[in-house]
Amino acid sequence: MHFFNLYEYVKQWTFWGLLDGKNFFDAIVAEDHLAKNFSGQFKRTQVFSLGELGMDFSYGWTLAHFMKTHGRILLVIEKLSFLYFLPALRKTDQVTVLNLWTGVSGLLHKLQPDYSDISIMETLWFSLCEPFDKNSFEQFLTQKKTYIRLPYQEFADNFFEKKIDYLGSGRLIDFSGLGIKGSKTFVVALWSVWSACLEAVSGLQDKGYDVWFFLSHQFLFTVDSSAQEKISRAEKLIFVFDGTEEYGYHNHLELKARLAGFTGTIHFLQPKLDWVTTRLSEYLYENAQFDAGIIFERLQSIIW
Repeated sequence: MHFFNLYEYVKQWTFWGLLDGKNFFDAIVAEDHLAKNFSGQFKRTQVFSLGELGMDFSYGWTLAHFMKTHGRILLVIEKLSFLYFLPALRKTDQVTVLNLWTGVSGLLHKLQPDYSDISIMETLWFSLCEPFDKNSFEQFLTQKKTYIRLPYQEFADNFFEKKIDYLGSGRLIDFSGLGIKGSKTFVVALWSVWSACLEAVSGLQDKGYDVWFFLSHQFLFTVDSSAQEKISRAEKLIFVFDGTEEYGYHNHLELKARLAGFTGTIHFLQPKLDWVTTRLSEYLYENAQFDAGIIFERLQSIIW
């Protein structure tokens, strides 16, 4: 079985050669170690490091002025928190932000993990997304003012071919062959938690629970009329996402669900980053109460 990892794909020169050939951006700004790797791979697009721009993140100085005057920009960050860039991001509508190592995985690699990045970037009117393959990734790169989260995730490259149908902004897991009718509970998960959620929902099916599972690559969970009809019939709606979000984002999702006709109870599952006491990858998600087994238990306690 072959596996695919978007993070590893982004770090390869073949991706950047493709990006340069399509000329999506006028300039790329990246952390110094990333800009060094990108150097020499672009012929049509200029690459700048944060060091070249003076590492100045304030409202009135170098980075903010650069973003305001250099057309369409791709900002690539990996070790730094997105919070450093907020003053500059408020100055332009022509920037796409690619944030590597987000959510729980950010505890492994970032100097300071990103907290509430979803809700904060939403208030700046960025489109919010997590691509799940090369095609969706390229699609998001063509959109203006987009915040692309890229947690470290690996998946089998034939996963979607067998188990998921397209639906709205994401994909609906087809459990019809497993006997799940999906009339009582509708679980909606962001792309970054697909593996743990799929395992957890499959476990619920084994226990006889009646569940639909919708996997989305957009944080606003746009769905088509077919999905809305299924959601409106459910008794419980559970949103699962890899982020430490505040009530504003919760309220936004609840409002969308109510407008779609949902009248049942709404719940939110997200990691508990303040519980994490280790940087060892094998224990990280368990510490954050966000591995498959714990998600299964948390879902079951809601459904029960």
